[in-house]
This record gives sequence, structure tokens and C-alpha cells, in this order.
Amino acid sequence: MEAESSSAIVSLAYVRLQLKSRLLSTACCPDKDLVVIISRTGTNAGDKMSLWKMQGSKKWEVETGGGLDEHEEITALGWSPDGQTIVVTHNPPRITLHSIQDGSEERSLPISPILLHPSPSRLTGVWWFKQERKTDKNALPDMFRRGDVVTGSALSILRTLPLLDPLQDDTLPLNAADLFAFQGNHTRPTSKASGLPDNIASWPALPADPLAASIKPSPRPGDNRPGEELDEKDLTNVDSVLVAADIGGRLHCFLDGSYPLGAVTLGPSCEVKSLMSRNEGPFELLVHAEFKAGDAYVFNNVAPFSVQLPLLGTKAVRRVAENSSAARELTWYIMRVVKEMRNSWFGGEGLDGAREMNLNYVRGLEERQTRYSSDVNPVFDLTCLLTTGKSSPALSDFNQTGDQTSDRGLQKWESMVGEALLKLRDYSEKRVAPACQRLHLILEEVRGWSLLPQLYGSFEISVEEIDECLNLAAQAIVLASWLAAVARQELFRFTEFMLFLRYETGRLSSPDGTHVPRHDILEVNEYLMSGLAASSIDKWFIGPVPHFSPGLLATPHTDSLRTSIDRARQFLADPSNLTWPPITRRKDLSHLDRNIDALVQELTIRCQQVFDRAASAAARKAIVDPSLHNIVRFIEKKASEGSDAVRPAPLIRTRAECDASTPGNLTEHMVVRLPRQEVPSAKCDLLCMARSKQCHEGNSRTSLRIDVAILECRQWHGDASTDVPEENAFENFHVHDLDFFDAQSLVIVGRSEASGAPSVITMVDYADLSYHELDERSYVNAPSKEDIVAETIGLLERNQLASVPMPIRKRLTLKQSRRVGSGSGMSLSVNGRPGRRIACVLDGAGNELEMVDMEGEEEEEAD
Repeated sequence: MEAESSSAIVSLAYVRLQLKSRLLSTACCPDKDLVVIISRTGTNAGDKMSLWKMQGSKKWEVETGGGLDEHEEITALGWSPDGQTIVVTHNPPRITLHSIQDGSEERSLPISPILLHPSPSRLTGVWWFKQERKTDKNALPDMFRRGDVVTGSALSILRTLPLLDPLQDDTLPLNAADLFAFQGNHTRPTSKASGLPDNIASWPALPADPLAASIKPSPRPGDNRPGEELDEKDLTNVDSVLVAADIGGRLHCFLDGSYPLGAVTLGPSCEVKSLMSRNEGPFELLVHAEFKAGDAYVFNNVAPFSVQLPLLGTKAVRRVAENSSAARELTWYIMRVVKEMRNSWFGGEGLDGAREMNLNYVRGLEERQTRYSSDVNPVFDLTCLLTTGKSSPALSDFNQTGDQTSDRGLQKWESMVGEALLKLRDYSEKRVAPACQRLHLILEEVRGWSLLPQLYGSFEISVEEIDECLNLAAQAIVLASWLAAVARQELFRFTEFMLFLRYETGRLSSPDGTHVPRHDILEVNEYLMSGLAASSIDKWFIGPVPHFSPGLLATPHTDSLRTSIDRARQFLADPSNLTWPPITRRKDLSHLDRNIDALVQELTIRCQQVFDRAASAAARKAIVDPSLHNIVRFIEKKASEGSDAVRPAPLIRTRAECDASTPGNLTEHMVVRLPRQEVPSAKCDLLCMARSKQCHEGNSRTSLRIDVAILECRQWHGDASTDVPEENAFENFHVHDLDFFDAQSLVIVGRSEASGAPSVITMVDYADLSYHELDERSYVNAPSKEDIVAETIGLLERNQLASVPMPIRKRLTLKQSRRVGSGSGMSLSVNGRPGRRIACVLDGAGNELEMVDMEGEEEEEAD
């Protein structure tokens, strides 16, 4: 019956939405008065996500499809433990994490297919569990702020090294609309314009931390405090576990909401409906699922089965994750630096490279030579001009009238090629080589893990694959240093060549003999032969993946120490035999492949494979409750017997809580909406309330107790002063949606079956109901929700269980329209946590949204 304080629910805001929208049960932010609404402009458009304040104002709206698939839809959403991130699952399957500040996409987690299931299934739910960080009270304080980094490890050494120069952050480009549009009204796409390569996108890594990899972070727009220290990191999400379930019976787990731990397979006929975790002991998930045989669901477990991830209780998982993340940062840094070096030399992304300037000069001279004779040889004419000072008619004509040989053309040519060679020299020496050395350091530590099988044996790290990665990293270090030396020599020769061209063009323009040659003839000749038409630097960006031993680059020296001493004494006795510089043998290295771009790509592929296999070790070592196999066998037996499929109730909601005083004990409440058509004697819809208590006893034995109660979906519209209401004072109430608010109350939205009745939201107490204990023999084998409901209906039909009207504590008439059909399919989202006592209701048409305060005051409603 309804209590006198029926006006304690206060409407906060009523909003008419422009687009048809959806409201998920997890839409309310756990620690803020915010709610997420999902909308779609049409059948051929992707979903949009908007964040609303409880006062009715929209904070932002973003497109979540990102242009990947115009039909992409949102299937579920959740919240990070710190409340700053919204996690969204999509179909086609992928997971995105969005900032609560502006809705921008922070990370995208692709769902990789499994060998047994080549195509990933539709994601149905997502949960993000916070793990309490255990601290040793007797441990010494971390005076040097080492965190959990082990002294002497690769990561601790990286902290002591100078930071690598940052790269321009092009992952979040800003356009004019982003800069000048108003924040609340502008719909922004959330995808990153420059997509990551597949190997980097699928590389298992924690949230990006360039400092951990000894890389200076890229400056972000609006950051005006470069000299100040950053705020202390928020560790709320550290050691948290993000879990996404798909319809194929798999749990995809991610550490810190980013690092993939692999997928735990429960079975193709198992669809996870709800999850909760236990904080005590190793990480354990308690799973409620629906099992099906064929196309019909036949079983919903009452007692949850557990899925344990024992590796998460060890420090080895985080050490592997941190090293994998640092290796990814370094590899991605190397890839971007090498790409920028290649673009500066060969050109790319619509821009010409420095190499093209030389080729333009050669092609222009060849074209001019064809006008004078059939003998075309630009290098020969330039060599003759260099050695004799006489120019051919074609060369003289070209140097006098060519655009590239004018003062402005020569300045542009010298600037473009000179800057490119400087970039190749500095980037190779100061970025690529140090980054490869840091990556080599991490790989050496990973290789050392193979010597500790008791700690890292479960990660299946292959020594052969790590050795191959180390070899590739060593080759990259050698190639980067080699490129720096060649670029330095090429720059010197190019400078001499430009002096030669300026001298000759000046001599042609003013042949008065005032121009003095300042170039080195030998160096210019070297550039004409090996730098103008074809440069040795080209080999660093073309050709196959190099495979050589760094020892091949050294000049062989066969003289012994005694022979060298004797030669030195001979030169001292007769200095005339000494030649300087000494005549040394130069080793021919022209046959060696040196494509550093292809080498870095191969290194990325090999490292990604090593760390990807190590990351999925947590799922491979998962321990699934044996009761799951009993359920599967039970369903297979029922299917083989041809039993009628038991379909689930139209609406089921559950709430579970662990007993803090007695670890292992679990209490769950379940409410099932029963239409009157399923209960022969019912005159209205019913709510079946079930309370199950699971207690652990000795020797891992578990006892289960189930209590039930029946509520009639009727509301009292009579006089509140009447002590005993009459039967005709009740009217049937149709429940559209409901959910558990807290440990005491349910929140129900619906409307009276009377014509034109308004929609209402009510709060119903369930904690103080008079429950009836079920006979243990009715669920001793395999307790299912269907069996509990069937047994409860049987008790009701046999008059062994009495139904009572809903104990409505308070109620509020909603402002939503009373048109026919507007109430069917209403959606509800609640937040009954301490300090957050709110609820949101969306009508069946998806156009009217109302936010209410479930703990309001009467004066507020009167105002």
C-alpha cells in the first residue's frame, strides 16, 4: 500500500528530444548527476551519444561510429572506477573509451577473433571492476617515488636516461569547426583522423605513458605550464579489470581498461547476463548467464558460477604489461621518426621530397640536351665543366635559363636538400638509434624472463623469437648510426656541389673573372658520381628487409700484435716508408641491404607477436567453475530428451552483494515480471521476488537457500486515511520497466490500465517483505530462474503462498504524454548510491526524457 509520503519524489527536468533515443540501464554516472542518452538520426546512420545534466541541459554530443561503419550501433556502456571515462561497446564488435569532459575518444580496443570463432560475436554487456590496491603497512615509504618499478629493471634504467625528443601529436587534429563552434551544440566525430597501423593498434598496452619509455610527451594544445610539475597521477583505475561479454559465450578482459588479457571461453550456448567480482583472494568473476539449446533459451542459473584469473594476483602480469607498453611506445616512436625521415627524402602525403630536387635538375638537363644532340649524359657534361671549366651549349643554356639554377631556385634547392640531410643525420643519431637501444634493453629483460619459469613460464615467451627481435633491434641501431655517417658525408658533398653551381652560374651571368672558385673539386666529383642522379641514402628506404651480422661491417684485421710492433719499429727506423694517411683496405658493403624502414616494420611485427601471446596468458590460465560443465551437460540432456524449452520471463532484474563480514557469502535478490497470462489465477500482473543466500562451508562445500514472495501489480487510489482499504480501491498497474535502487527499494515505472492514465514512477520496498522459503528438493540439482518462477507459481496456485499488493512507499506522476503507445517500452536508469538518489525515465517513443530526484522534499515539488 502507498504511504503518506507519496510526494517525496521530485521532478528535476523534463526534456523533449529531437531524435529517437535509447536509455540503457547503466546510463547514470555512478558518482555524478549525469546521464548518457543514445540517439540515431536514421536507419542508415550510426549512433550518437550525448551527456546530459540532471537539470536538463546537454553537455556534449558526439558521433561514435567514427566513419568506420555507418550502421554501427551501441550495444552497452559502463563507467570507469574513477568516473572520468565512459566505456562503450559497439556492433560490429569493438570497445571505445570516451572522456566524460567532452566525449572525445581516448582509446579504441579492437576485439580480436579467436581460432575457434573466426568472426567475433555481438557484444552484449560491459563491466569495469575496481580492484583495491593492497598496501603493506609495515613497508618503508617510497621516498624516491619509484612506484612499483623494480630497481635495476629495464624500466628503472629508462627513467635515468635523457628523454627522447617529442614528436608532433597528430592523433587529435583540430579543424575550424572544433576551434570556433560552441561546445554544447557542436556534434563532433570521436574517431582519430590518422589511424594507427594494425600492429600498433593491436599491440597490448596499458594507457599511454611516454615518460615510462623515456620519451618526452608531445605538447598538447592549451598546455601553458611547460615548466611546472604535473599533478600526481590518479591511481583509481590501476589494477582495475574491464570485462566485455559477447553473445558467443566469451569474456574479453582488459587490465586498467586497456591492456588485453585475452578471452575466456565459457561456451557457445552461454550468454552472460550479469557479472560481479570478489575483491578478496585472487581475481574472481561471478557469472549469471542464459544457456540455450537451439534457438530457445532453456536455463538461467540462480547460483552464479565463478571464473578465476589467478595470474592477476601476481606482480608478473603488471611487469609484462608495463614492458609491453614501453616497447610499444618506443616502436611506435621509431616508426613515426623513420616515416618522417622517408617523407623528407622521398616525399609523401602530397609533398615533394629532397630527392626529387636533384632528379628535377637531372631531368631538366636531359631534356635540354635532347634539343642540341642525341647524346644525353648530364653527369658527363657536369664532369667536363668541373675538370676543364668548359661547358657544353646545352649545359650553359640550362644553367642560364633554368628556374632551378636561378638565385631563388638554388636557394630553395639548397635549403630543401640541406634540411633533409640534416634531419636524416640528427634523427638517425639522436632519435632512432637511442630509441632502438632502449627497445633492445627491454627485450633483453624479457629474454631473461625465460630463465624464471616459475614466475613467467605461463606467459609462453619464446627465446628464439626474442633473439630474433634482439637481432633486428641491433641491426636497426647499426643502420641508424651508419645512416647518420652517410648523411653527414652527403651533406658536406652537397654543400660543395652547390658552391660549384653558384660559381658556374655566376660566371655565366657576369664573365668578368671576378668570381673565385671555393668548391672542392674532388668532393664535387664524388657527389656527381654517387649523389646527384642516384644517392646511396636511397638504400635506407628501398629494398628488402636487411639480414646481416653487425660484424660484417668491420674491416678484417689479420695482423698479430708482434707483426704490428715490428712494423712500427721499421717506420721509426726509416720514416720515409711511412705514408699518411695510411693506405687501408675499404670493405665493399654495396651488396648489403639496408632498408631501415622495412627493418622497423619487421621488428614491429615480431615484437607485437611476442607480447600479444604473453598478454593472453591470463585468459589461458583462467579457472572456470566445474558447475558450468554440469549445467551444460544438464541442458544437453534436456535437449536430447526433447523437453519443451522454457523461455525466460519478459523482464528480470538482479542485485547481488557480498557479505563483508564473512568472505565468500553472497546474497542476491531477483525480481521477475509475470504477465497475468502466465498465471491462471492472477487478476493482474505479478512480480516474483526471490532472495538467494549462498554460504561457503567447510571443504569448499556451498549451501544455497532461496526465499520467494509475490507482489501484485496494483496501486491504491483510495483515501489515504482509510486503515483497511477496500478491494475496489485498487487498480491494476502495468509495469513497463523496473530496477533495484538500493538494498531496500525497487524503482518501478508504468501506468494504470485505465484509459488515459498518466505514467508514474514509484518506489517499492522489498527488504521487509514476508518471504517464503522454498523446499531444497525443488532446486537441489541445477537451480534455474525458470524453476524458481515455476515453483513459486505452483505455490501460489496451491494457496501455499499469498500474494500482496506492492508496498509503494512514494510515487510521482510523470510529465510524459498520455498518448496511446507512449508508455509501452519505457526505459529506466537509476542511481541509488549514497549521495546520488536519482532516476531517469525515457518514454516508449524515445522522445521524452524526465529526470527525477528520488529523495526530494515536498517544498521543492510545490515550488
